[in-house]
Amino acid sequence: MPKRLLIVWTLFAAVMGFAFGGSFVWAIDHPNSQPAYSQPNQGTEATANPQHKPSEPFWQRATEDPTAFFTLCVAAFTFVLAVSTIALWIETRIAGKRHVAEMQRIGEAQVRAYVDIAAASVVFMSLAQGVAPPTDEQPFVKITAKNTGQSPARNFVWNPTISCFSVGSKTKNIDAEMGANWREIRGIGISAGAEHSDGAILPILINKFLRDSAGDANVVLVQLRVQFEYEDVFSLRIADETYFSGWAIRKPGEVIRTDVGNTEWTGRLSRIHKPRDWLARKQQYETQDQNGRTSP
Repeated sequence: MPKRLLIVWTLFAAVMGFAFGGSFVWAIDHPNSQPAYSQPNQGTEATANPQHKPSEPFWQRATEDPTAFFTLCVAAFTFVLAVSTIALWIETRIAGKRHVAEMQRIGEAQVRAYVDIAAASVVFMSLAQGVAPPTDEQPFVKITAKNTGQSPARNFVWNPTISCFSVGSKTKNIDAEMGANWREIRGIGISAGAEHSDGAILPILINKFLRDSAGDANVVLVQLRVQFEYEDVFSLRIADETYFSGWAIRKPGEVIRTDVGNTEWTGRLSRIHKPRDWLARKQQYETQDQNGRTSP
């Protein structure tokens, strides 16, 4: 907007300088250019002085008569002033709307809810502990969602998708998610600055998978994607996802106590950027193992 206003006022100054400067120079060069008219005789029609030419067009008179020339300059100046005033009003109105919209956006951004997955873990455990023979183990995914915004988050829902890779001569993986209708589940609210923990068991039989893949029965590479959605106080539906990667090792004979039950598995997940290919991530782990790392 400042650039446009500069152009308008430059044109205005140019027209003003041309009008007054031209009129002043003309008045000096033609001090006696005012045409004379003869007095009408009594009882007869007035006879015009031959010097007067009433049929001359306005543009020709403007080049001969300083008054007409000045009138033309004033008209041009008035037109430019009107255009510049209208342009200034339009620009001011547009700028005002933009300013209001930007202030509203900034205000909403400062007070809305911001939810993220602060932590995630996977525990392989049997759903029927103490049963002989023990049932197969399934992954239990636990997350911690945190609202770092200044207003509550409403209807928070999430969906974990896990991919387990076997380590061995064959390259195999198995994927599972909580369900395709996870967005239809009634969510929960997370207050400003609060955390919410939740968990879900995914339909993977890890022991059967390791036997079928002929891999190491005590090592599993894990990729985890957590999709989540929530609403802020402005009824805006926000969707995001986070990724984690890590490993799990079985320690036969040991009892490892967790907040969801006892297991023989231990492991760790770390947050990562969105992988282009989960299989490529597995190959990266295998390369690290071949370079001397005996366990993830």
